Amino acid sequence: MAKQQPAGRILVVDDQATNIELLHNIFKEVHEVEFAMTGEEALEMAIRDLPDIILLDIQLPGMDGFEVCRRLKSNANTRHIPVIFLTAKNDVDDMVNGYKQGAVDYVIKPFNWFELIAKVNTQLVLREMKSELRNAQEREELFLRQIQLSLEETELTLGGGRPQTKQRVLIVDDSVSNIETLASMLGDEYELFFAVNGEQAKQIAREAHPHLIMLDVVLPDTDGYQVCKQLKREPETRDIPIVFVTSRDSAEDETRGLEAGAIDYIIKPYSHSIVKARTRNLLELVRNRDLLKKLTLTDALTGVPNRRNFQEVYRREWFRACRAREPLSLIMIDIDNFKRFNDFYGHPAGDACLQKVAKMIYQVRKRNTDFVARLGGEEFVVILPDTDAEGGQRFADAMLNAVRKLAIAHEHNDGKKIVTISAGLVTCYPGPHISRENLLSTADECLYQAKKEGRNRVCSRMEPSDDPA
Repeated sequence: MAKQQPAGRILVVDDQATNIELLHNIFKEVHEVEFAMTGEEALEMAIRDLPDIILLDIQLPGMDGFEVCRRLKSNANTRHIPVIFLTAKNDVDDMVNGYKQGAVDYVIKPFNWFELIAKVNTQLVLREMKSELRNAQEREELFLRQIQLSLEETELTLGGGRPQTKQRVLIVDDSVSNIETLASMLGDEYELFFAVNGEQAKQIAREAHPHLIMLDVVLPDTDGYQVCKQLKREPETRDIPIVFVTSRDSAEDETRGLEAGAIDYIIKPYSHSIVKARTRNLLELVRNRDLLKKLTLTDALTGVPNRRNFQEVYRREWFRACRAREPLSLIMIDIDNFKRFNDFYGHPAGDACLQKVAKMIYQVRKRNTDFVARLGGEEFVVILPDTDAEGGQRFADAMLNAVRKLAIAHEHNDGKKIVTISAGLVTCYPGPHISRENLLSTADECLYQAKKEGRNRVCSRMEPSDDPA
């Protein structure tokens, strides 16, 4: 089932009644649609009503669309409103001029309604994401301010100060010259990957997980539509936005690409300004989506991933280990006698303790694939992909030692005087002989055993394998 379009308020600016009627019929079932027939009227309505998006014709009586857009973008109250130009001319110079004035996209008349809906939908989704992101950041900032009043010693910040990395773009084209052209346009801003056929593209998409895929329709081993459909079916790649970059410019081809799951369609030969503008707009959408997702998947107190994030990563790593026939180690962790700590030192000190322990466990990681999460309370979990029992034991021992070195005072920790942790480690070769739930239960049993034996230790188990090797 297709996703429902997000509802929004659309201002259509066109001096042709037939175009106004057509656009009204396209959007009236979902959106609130208003109309203006001159540039002056459009500016007045935009300032007064602040629509969510403006569909703006270039050829208007008196003030043309370029000037309307320029004035909208110079006004602090309206500059945030996305503008999509509507034009009867497929003129590169006009498109470039439109992007320079601040437009986010172009639609050529006569309208391909599927393309138009997709582009409006993209901008409305981006608007919702930005709104949710602002709200989430405001909630988190308020929470952090409240915590900071009580926690002056903590060194762990939530998401701040991390270096910005380039977004990754995968270019798929069997023509070396086309790849070189796109690389010259985008190489300075993005980390680029290249594929010359469909199979190579799918493999790189799974391994590199790019933020955007620019996909040619004509490939030597398959067509781009099939590659797009296959990527959209796989959980690891279905959320990656795909843009078709092709010389096929018919409405039928464009519609077929959008129906396959693409988010946009760029026609060859390339215009440097258009490719850069559309890529930048799409990657802004991705960046906001990823940041919003990160906020919803991060534990607000400690800054490490939360339970929901763990469930997603655990499922993904389990099936990856099944495919690769690699070992997977799982560690359940508990801060020893944490209730006594909270009762004696108070909850602000307890929160500071959780933050320091989370940070220390996180710093023990040697690889980006090693995953640490807080499940709730004083309980944490670590996923170690492609790690055997010996490697899991080394990691667990390093964790315990690192937390002991923090030397956080704990007068009620069974005579140990400092904060310690207990851990349950289990290793297996995932397969039909064992389930994810069973592995979690076994790790919990090992953690219970560690506590029973006196805490401040690791108990481990190697699950039997059905691997004939």
